[in-house]
Amino acid sequence: MKRTIALLLMGLIGCGMPQTEKIPPIPEGTLPPAYPRSEITDPATLDASKKIRAYVEGRKSPGGDMYFSKTEILAPAKIVLPYGVGVFQQELRLPVILTTDKAWRTLKQNEKEIEVKSAYQQMASLLQKTNSPLKPSLTIQTPQGLEISWINEINEGSKIVFGDEDS
Repeated sequence: MKRTIALLLMGLIGCGMPQTEKIPPIPEGTLPPAYPRSEITDPATLDASKKIRAYVEGRKSPGGDMYFSKTEILAPAKIVLPYGVGVFQQELRLPVILTTDKAWRTLKQNEKEIEVKSAYQQMASLLQKTNSPLKPSLTIQTPQGLEISWINEINEGSKIVFGDEDS
């Protein structure tokens, strides 16, 4: 009997209604970004990124097909660069990711090298002209996500497009 009363009391104590807090109302207008570091906030870099996007969208084959279907310009990020044997340094860069399109497949390998080199140099020039302190970090990928080029500096005489010889 005492056991039944004890279980009944324990059950009644634990079965109280849960306390709920009121959910605050959603504020009117636009909210600030949840992750401010994921946005480009520097006006010079923002201006340069718009110009880079316009440049890439203007790159077309003689037939009018685009070389790149998608341009992603991410917020500035630190990348690791080799700085001697076994030594590395971090440098803040503007990551630009280009996804190849139909016209890319019509280019010969040496034409692809020239196109990527030209794109990197143009991006660096646009950043410099707008007084942005950043340099670009250019990645070229296929629509399937295969990375075929990643450039932080142009080294004369070295190959910059890999794994795309058959497309």
